Amino acid sequence: MTQGTQEHVSLSQPTSVRRAAKLLWVSLAVGLLAIAVSDYWYPLPPAEFVWVVGLQVVVIAGVYAGLIVLATKRHNWARWGLVIFLVITWMNLVLGLPSLISQGYATAFSTGLSTILESYGVYLLFTTESAQWFARAQKTPAVN
Repeated sequence: MTQGTQEHVSLSQPTSVRRAAKLLWVSLAVGLLAIAVSDYWYPLPPAEFVWVVGLQVVVIAGVYAGLIVLATKRHNWARWGLVIFLVITWMNLVLGLPSLISQGYATAFSTGLSTILESYGVYLLFTTESAQWFARAQKTPAVN
């Protein structure tokens, strides 16, 4: 893409896509905060366990962040990747609700808030305005 084309794409990005990206970034931050303040970490588990869980969190958060960035750059498949994350999030929330509440109300609240923000953000990526923007990207040939 040439510099002029990149500017045109970013200027034509719908408000719903920009708003969705902001909500998804906030959802990611709240979700990471929920993990950090969880009663799950007290008393501190063995160092090997913390290292493995920490690595998993970093990898998953990195993939999620990458999907957000790619969705804002008009990659339609990244929207669907975020839908997959959303489905997994809801399954985890519903199936793990009793243990989530036992970890403390702050953890349950922040997890619930993160899930609501993520749900609305993904919804915004599929509104008519957003869907049209992503559809035009598929019809426009790439310029090198």
